[in-house]
Amino acid sequence: MHWLFRLCMLLVLSVVSSVAVAQSLGERVRVTTSPPDARFDGYVQESPSDSLQLRLTNSNLLSVPREDIVLLERYMGKRTYKKRGFFIGGGVGAAFGIAAGLSAEEDCGLISFFCGTQERLAWTAVIAGYSGLICGAVGMAVGAVIKRDQWEKISSTSASGIRLSPMLNVAYSEHSGQTLWVGIRARL
Repeated sequence: MHWLFRLCMLLVLSVVSSVAVAQSLGERVRVTTSPPDARFDGYVQESPSDSLQLRLTNSNLLSVPREDIVLLERYMGKRTYKKRGFFIGGGVGAAFGIAAGLSAEEDCGLISFFCGTQERLAWTAVIAGYSGLICGAVGMAVGAVIKRDQWEKISSTSASGIRLSPMLNVAYSEHSGQTLWVGIRARL
């Protein structure tokens, strides 16, 4: 029973510490509220227990009641898409290289797809590799130019963060008969 108490305390402290870290003064946060479905981006000025006071990016002050907060996110910096651009560009370039290598005409009669198989496939691989690398480099350059804000969700202790879902289990055992139980699962 003592281990259950320790587990509960660990869960409570982890939730409280994540909320406390999220509300450090001067930190950039994004708040989404439920009644008007509004989203605010600003810096934490004060963090009393009943509200969150922000200085918005347009220099206005805003006080958001905690019961209206649906989603609270922390700013994590800018994100680029270099890796995704490289893989997309490389894949398109390799597919183009394969199509170009296999569609090169040779005089083989009716079945020209596998004509000169060894030499043709070697050149197709070379063309696919070079075009994949070149297009991958172009894709990586384009991905480096695209920058977006990256946000991390902060867990909240408000009731709006709790999700309830019904649970139903029906089991049949030859020895004990049928078993049916119904419950509710709560997730934070």
